[in-house]
Amino acid sequence: MNLETFLVERGPAWDALERDLVAAKRPGRNPPERTLALGRTYRATVADLAYARRRFPGDPIVDRLERLALTGRQAIYSGRRRNAGALVEFATTGYWQLVIGEPGVLAVAVIALAAPCLLAAAWALHDPAAALG
Repeated sequence: MNLETFLVERGPAWDALERDLVAAKRPGRNPPERTLALGRTYRATVADLAYARRRFPGDPIVDRLERLALTGRQAIYSGRRRNAGALVEFATTGYWQLVIGEPGVLAVAVIALAAPCLLAAAWALHDPAAALG
């Protein structure tokens, strides 16, 4: 693919990313569809950047794609905050909700824990001398 074809075929996707980035900066919560579209156009642009770096090094289009990729990355990942309270919340609530949400796995775990204890107790009651060692 030559540079002209690359620009004609992929240029509209870059324009779409620029529009999505402008929309993402608006105050308020973005709808999921817009967020997913931003992610798709961002990934496509990053792939185009990798291609352009290989095929057209030194061309101004590489600079444009680098700026778009950087702006897109900041828009997507800058809102992600690490929250120390999230670990505590997961350990105290989230984990247990996950455990209760899987009753089959919970039943297997209880059986795997209780069965050997019950068998050892039955053996100790049946033959106390052997159980003591």
